[in-house]
Amino acid sequence: MRPFFNRKKPSSTGKERTAVICPERQSGSFFRLEGTEDICERELYEQLRRRLPVVDAAIGKIIRLTGGFKVACEDEKLQKQLEQFCACVPVGLASVSLGSFLEEYLDSLLTYGKAVGEILINDRTGDIVGLCTADPSVFHVREGVTPAERVYYCRLPDGTEKIMPHPERILFTALGATPTHPEGVSILRGVPALAEILEKIYRCVGKNFERVGNVRYAVISKPDPEEGPDSSEEKALAIAKEWTR
Repeated sequence: MRPFFNRKKPSSTGKERTAVICPERQSGSFFRLEGTEDICERELYEQLRRRLPVVDAAIGKIIRLTGGFKVACEDEKLQKQLEQFCACVPVGLASVSLGSFLEEYLDSLLTYGKAVGEILINDRTGDIVGLCTADPSVFHVREGVTPAERVYYCRLPDGTEKIMPHPERILFTALGATPTHPEGVSILRGVPALAEILEKIYRCVGKNFERVGNVRYAVISKPDPEEGPDSSEEKALAIAKEWTR
């Protein structure tokens, strides 16, 4: 019978394969955050929101609590045009309105610690034709000639970086930026330390629900016939009381 696993050591001749190591795994189900690349942190935060519904619900609640807004124009004659623009401006491929753009922008800011958006301009007319949010893991901001000057870089699929040609069209916000983390820090950065505990709690709750919620799981009592029906009723009430408690 042919073995499932080949125990032979690989030959040193020929081309050697290289392995790309992204994050180091802990004993639990989540990645270790220290020393990971931006793209790995993005996957980590997305995994946290996907596997812990309470985290995703909390971020959604924060976004809803921000409420709406109203844009006012100094010229009352242009107020309707401004309101129409805010309500109908395209946002990416699937959204419309300035409110949708801000919700996506805030969601990215809370999840990844930074948010990147772009104003789409018609090069022929110079009009704004839409807005879009970008993947923050492929954008980086660095100092220019002066500390106050921002230079935006975009990471290409081949791993190289290029300077964004129109920085005036880029919208960038960092959450809790510090000298050591100028691009911001996600509010989920400390969650992986508790994620394994939360996952164990949810797993335990699920197992208990599968046991208690199963209709076949019941308490079987065999009373003594000599005790009479009154004794059986008392035992049933006692079992129901303890079960409820």
